[in-house]
Amino acid sequence: MAHKMGRWLCCMIGLLLIAIALVGVPTATTIYGLILPNGLLGFAIGMVDSSMMPTMGYLVDIRHSSVYGSVYAIADVAFCLGYAIGKTIIK
Repeated sequence: MAHKMGRWLCCMIGLLLIAIALVGVPTATTIYGLILPNGLLGFAIGMVDSSMMPTMGYLVDIRHSSVYGSVYAIADVAFCLGYAIGKTIIK
């Protein structure tokens, strides 16, 4: 999908969907009301990851030695820290 519509557009739509889903999570009144926002959140995070990881690999390829594991590890750590710190700050 990112290749067909453009990586920047896929990433932008994914970020907008993440914002909408994050607004929907605290407004849920039942456990069943969390199904749609969490599903949307997972889909949107997949959109952003699938559109940005090839770009990060390309940047590593043209600027540094072709060691892709480190850039993907840094991206995963940043993603996990965002969840850990973001949820702590919001509380």
